[in-house]
Amino acid sequence: MTEKNIISHIKGISRCWFTYFLAVLFSWLSYPIIVIALQQFANIHVLLGIYTLIVTIVFFILLYCNMHKFGNMDRKPYKWARYKAKGLLCGAIAFMVIFGFECLAIVIAEEFFIVHHPYYVIESVNSYVRLILYMPFYWLYTLLNGIPEENVVPVVKYLTALIPMVAGIGIAGLGYLMGFKNIRIIKKKEKPEKQQKTKRKLTDWLLYTEKKDSGKGR
Repeated sequence: MTEKNIISHIKGISRCWFTYFLAVLFSWLSYPIIVIALQQFANIHVLLGIYTLIVTIVFFILLYCNMHKFGNMDRKPYKWARYKAKGLLCGAIAFMVIFGFECLAIVIAEEFFIVHHPYYVIESVNSYVRLILYMPFYWLYTLLNGIPEENVVPVVKYLTALIPMVAGIGIAGLGYLMGFKNIRIIKKKEKPEKQQKTKRKLTDWLLYTEKKDSGKGR
């Protein structure tokens, strides 16, 4: 029983991780395209801000749907723990781990990735390291810090790093709860089932089907 409970919670946590790292992957894949092809048409920070905002919205939708499905599966009479706050717990564990790695990235960035110069401090690499896991929220840190002038990208701090964690936990918990209660925000119209014609065997067709007369008046 205990082993099944642990496995069930790990499945919920892994759903959060998978959805989040998918968003991280897509947000970073856009960066070279925007830098190389599009920066001549508009400000790079504006372009990245718009794109990552879209990625964030898609991430929240996917996370909600994923956890909704997980909660809906838990409605069945399985032999493991099922409770309304299970999505919150799974989301909290998943995003606390991500937050922990992000804090580690900030520490490493501050210690090893600031290049000192006789006249100024170069923090571009430092800022990139801070954004390793939080690139889907580039737009958020641009709003919080303003469009960077000296730095290439906005800075993630320990306190502001909590914002994606809290949002992710909330969405995961809500998705699971709605699935657990079998509540759908968008209800799909069920199409009436079409009556399928029974297929006749070839032997039945040959032996029992009435043959049409080839001519009239015979």
